[in-house]
Amino acid sequence: MRDNCCSTCEPNIAVQSCSHEPCPVDGGWTSWSEYGPCTKTCGEGVQVRSRICGDPPIQGKGRPCPGPASEFRECIAKQCPVDGQWGSWCCTWSDCSATCGGGRRSRVRDCNNPAPSNGGKNCTGKNTQEEECNTQPCPAVRGGWTMWSEWSPCNKVTCQVTRSRSCKKPSPANGGEPCTGPKEQSRNCLLLCCVDGLIEKLGLEVTSYNWYKC
Repeated sequence: MRDNCCSTCEPNIAVQSCSHEPCPVDGGWTSWSEYGPCTKTCGEGVQVRSRICGDPPIQGKGRPCPGPASEFRECIAKQCPVDGQWGSWCCTWSDCSATCGGGRRSRVRDCNNPAPSNGGKNCTGKNTQEEECNTQPCPAVRGGWTMWSEWSPCNKVTCQVTRSRSCKKPSPANGGEPCTGPKEQSRNCLLLCCVDGLIEKLGLEVTSYNWYKC
């Protein structure tokens, strides 16, 4: 006969943990963040965005998240200002302003090495350079007369006609001798050309002299 106690007794079960480690959970990435500011205020820089291996986080012997935690991309906030720099002087000088006695010549350069851009400063200094040239003394130039002018109308007072010339073909220069000879010539008019003047000079009242012409 069975013991009635056995029908009401709790079963004798022993429980023992088999492992203290959590179950393995592979890590998962969070969403990418927004790209951060450019590392340069002008010119080429870099922007960075990141993510975290925590959605879900790694547990136990779970595997880490695959791939990078950060990404980079190039950025240009704005073009940097470039200050201008002078290029080389032009290889040739201009013609001298004088063939002797000291003249001037010049040459130029351009602000293009590099040229100013994006609000950069212009080159400082002059873009033109000058120097003396042909400084040797000029030879003496003796003066020469121009051609005689036409004879003037008859002067009714002096009864003479005149003509002139100038000492400027060439003008004397650099210690050269001046022209020799007269610069004016005169000669008497024909008598009939002076009738009007003589009548006026003598105060005569004659009305029939107007037909005389020079």
